[in-house]
This record gives sequence, C-alpha cells and structure tokens, in this order.
Amino acid sequence: MASNICASIDNTFGPWAGDCRGGFDFTLYFEETILTLLPLVLLLIAAPGRLYYLLGKETKVIRCSLAIIKLCTYAVFGALQLALLVLWAGPSAVRTSASLPTAVLSFILCLILPALSYAEHDRAVRPSTLLGVYLFSTLLFDIVQARTLWLQQYNRSIAILVTVSVLFKLALLVVESVEKGTILLPKYAAISSPEATAGIFNRLFFLWLNGLFRRGFSGQLAVDDLHILDKHLSSEYLEHVLQSAWTK
Repeated sequence: MASNICASIDNTFGPWAGDCRGGFDFTLYFEETILTLLPLVLLLIAAPGRLYYLLGKETKVIRCSLAIIKLCTYAVFGALQLALLVLWAGPSAVRTSASLPTAVLSFILCLILPALSYAEHDRAVRPSTLLGVYLFSTLLFDIVQARTLWLQQYNRSIAILVTVSVLFKLALLVVESVEKGTILLPKYAAISSPEATAGIFNRLFFLWLNGLFRRGFSGQLAVDDLHILDKHLSSEYLEHVLQSAWTK
C-alpha cells in the first residue's frame, strides 16, 4: 500500500517526496525532468553549433589510443542507455510520465556524444569544457536518481543499470578530462601554454600554475621560465585587431 502511494507521489513534480524513502528525497518525476531532461536538452541545443564550429577547424592532435578509448566508453554507455530504455518501456517498470521521454532522449544524446567527443578531441587543444560541465553535473544528478531507485525497491533492475551507468559516466568524465599537451601536433604544441591546454578542472583551480610556483619556490624565476602568452593577448595580435578596426 505504501509503495503504491509513493509511486503516485513520484509521478508528481514535488520536488519533495513527502514521507516516502524516509522523508529525505526528491520525487522521481522532479529528478527526471529537472536533473536529467533539463541539462540533456541544453546539451542537445548546444551540441550542433559546437560541432559545426569544430568541423571548420584543423586537426590539432596526432593519432593515438585516447580517441579510441573515448569512443569505446561511449559505445558501452550508449548500450546501457538503450537497455534502460527497454526496461523503462517494459510492463514491470513503475514509471512516471517523464520516464520514457527521458530514456528516449538520453539514448538519442548517446548517438550525438561520440561525434562531439571526437571533434573536440581532434580539433581542439584542450579537453572539452562543454562535455566536462555536462558530465560532471549530470554525474552528481544521476547519483541522486540512483539513490531514489534503490530506495524504491520496486525498480531494482533499473536501479542496477543506472548505477552501472553512473560508473561509466565517471569513466567518461575521466577520459574527457585528460589533457592533450603531449599529443598535440608540433605546430600547436610550440605555441600552446599550459593554460591553453588545461581542462576545466585544471583552470577552475588554477592547477596549471603549479609548475611555475614550484620553479619559483626552488629558485629565481627568469623571463624564459614564464609561460607562453596567449595569442589573443600578444601585442602582434592586438595590433592586427586594432589595424583592422582602424581601416574600417
């Protein structure tokens, strides 16, 4: 009886699930719409524009196994999303009105993510900020949803698959955060500073400065110890911008 009541509550926006699951949880509908669908739709909107921009750029890295590892991980993750779609569509699933649309869009996104990931890997000097933000935020949200599904006790198979999916999303976050300084083509490696090749977490916590701090701690810094200036801050580039604006 209590499970039927909680199933009805889970099909409401909430966000509080009332006395269900110890009185400390969101409704499943809230988690699916706000914590899953919202970031998913935002990425679906942003991905085509980013992909179009990257396809207009040159290849910046050498061929290596990192791209293959990424694509293989995305393939397994996509298979998990397909399995979740099948389970949510099954007669034994206790779902909300948002469960199937969320599962369908999640699988569709898995068809786009490998292409975006490969373009980011091949045409950019730093790890993808877009994918990094999406994977990190939704990883936290997926953990919340996995907890809800385990506490429900009547969607056990789905809870298991969501948990495995969380682990593979963590693996995706790790491989997408690997920096590409050692695999850049020579002409890009020569002009790229540690900041230019740093990933989102590296830049967020200014970890790319640690090497410079260590050199400064162990001895006196010289001009040659400083990192290469970003081209958009160089006087040559700014002169070109100013000259172009002046001649208009």
